[in-house]
Amino acid sequence: MHFKTKVTLIISLLICISLTAFGVVSYIDTKKNSITQVETNLKMASRSLTDYIDLWVLSKKNSLSSAARMLSDIENMSEAQAKAILQETTKASEGRDSFLGIESSGIMIYGSNTIPKVDPRTRPWYVMENNR
Repeated sequence: MHFKTKVTLIISLLICISLTAFGVVSYIDTKKNSITQVETNLKMASRSLTDYIDLWVLSKKNSLSSAARMLSDIENMSEAQAKAILQETTKASEGRDSFLGIESSGIMIYGSNTIPKVDPRTRPWYVMENNR
């Protein structure tokens, strides 16, 4: 082999080794940066979703608190008035139904035309809570 050929081969080999090393280092760096970027994006998305859920729950809580304040004088209300408040509460909370029960009389008032099937005062969870 000629000297010129040997030098050319050695230079070519060094260039290949350099490019391979550069490629490996670039791959590792890109992988690390990509993982960091994905983690950051996921954290931001989860924070955003958490904030949205917090606001949604707060709006439902405020709606129900408002209904509870309006129904605080239930003894002096007619059933029609209570039913109207419950219907508005159902609409505002985007729920299926709103209802309330009066412990002393056992009366259940529903916002819809649901017929009460059971007296909640006889349910085990209610009895257990009242025995505390």
